[in-house]
Amino acid sequence: MRFSRPGAGALAPRRDGYSLRLVTGRTLWDNGTLVQHAPHLAHLAPPSRLRVHPADLAPLGTQDGGRVRVTSARGSVVLDVQPDPALPRGTAVLTFNLAGDGASTLIDATAEATDVRLEAV
Repeated sequence: MRFSRPGAGALAPRRDGYSLRLVTGRTLWDNGTLVQHAPHLAHLAPPSRLRVHPADLAPLGTQDGGRVRVTSARGSVVLDVQPDPALPRGTAVLTFNLAGDGASTLIDATAEATDVRLEAV
């Protein structure tokens, strides 16, 4: 058995100057079937919030708890936003499988990466 290392061309495409790269992940408490069927756990799922570096929110004039329209090539959703200075600029983080429309509405599984644009609502 041999391992063939992928070529150097396996990098994600560059994003344009107006978009943010969407990063998703999961949390222990979400809207998954097992969690929602456990009465003591079902209420622990946090609300869906888009986390973005404050410098990326400044041009929109949006504050913590404000609402933004998040648009990708696949779809659009309106979400509460949370400034997060720990994130690198140009990145938007959205937890997968929380209440309402979210990451699954925005992500095209056939694309190498998902870029989103924000608009104040």
